[in-house]
Amino acid sequence: MIYSKSYRILLFMFFVSSVICSMAQAQQGAPVPVKTYDNVSYGDHPNQVIDFWKADVEEPAPLVVYIHGGGFRAGSHEKVDGKVIQRYLDAGIHHASVEYRFIKHARLPAPHEDAVRALQFIRSKADEWGIDKNRIAAYGGSAGAQLVAYLAWGDDFADPDSDDPVERESSRLQAVAPLRGQS
Repeated sequence: MIYSKSYRILLFMFFVSSVICSMAQAQQGAPVPVKTYDNVSYGDHPNQVIDFWKADVEEPAPLVVYIHGGGFRAGSHEKVDGKVIQRYLDAGIHHASVEYRFIKHARLPAPHEDAVRALQFIRSKADEWGIDKNRIAAYGGSAGAQLVAYLAWGDDFADPDSDDPVERESSRLQAVAPLRGQS
């Protein structure tokens, strides 16, 4: 489906404002809903894991992905606000939180490569997890903002000729909210 540029901008602005409003209204330390899948590995490193919360829906649903900040040195996918997650779930939107390797584990661009791989891995689980592959958005702050911006405006890293089925998946996002990014 092709959307006009103004429609895409409006959609993007709506997504950003909804995330910001959700975050502003959320209380720090709110309980996190029970995860559907906890620390699912998408790579060989212990930091290459995803948490996933499935919305209570019958049909494939949209997904929002959270990537944490921390200057590529710290932070955790566990530090996602429970009220934010619950708001997405209540709206029929799945939620995922991604962990990645820090620069003490691997030099840059390892976190960027991990963000790509995590998104491709999530898409590879679309049928099993009930995700609509064509409606995936992401948000993150600081280093996470850079990573979601990289996914949104970088190349699509899908390799249709790869022997690895995960690498055949798109790394594109339909909407993005980089919060407190570097630029």
